[in-house]
Amino acid sequence: MLLTAGPRKRARKRVVMEATIISIDGTQTVRIRDLSAAGVQIACDNPPQQGCEVIFSRGCVFVAAQVAWREEGRAGLQFYQPLDPARHGAEWG
Repeated sequence: MLLTAGPRKRARKRVVMEATIISIDGTQTVRIRDLSAAGVQIACDNPPQQGCEVIFSRGCVFVAAQVAWREEGRAGLQFYQPLDPARHGAEWG
């Protein structure tokens, strides 16, 4: 079940760092533009299609997500389970 906190109601942190997404189309390196416990905005050359399920990875963190929206060069991933900042904080710089 996807997190449903409503549009952008969770606190977001603007960042510039790299991560990896794994989808049915393969693996690609992405740039993180902003993130919250519920999801992340990514930038890449070929974002996955809206509705596609992906694994989002940074360091030792692997999170199942669904592509909530897609535009040219960007996409929003909505996590199935929230990230715990106390547990994953070191990965976010």
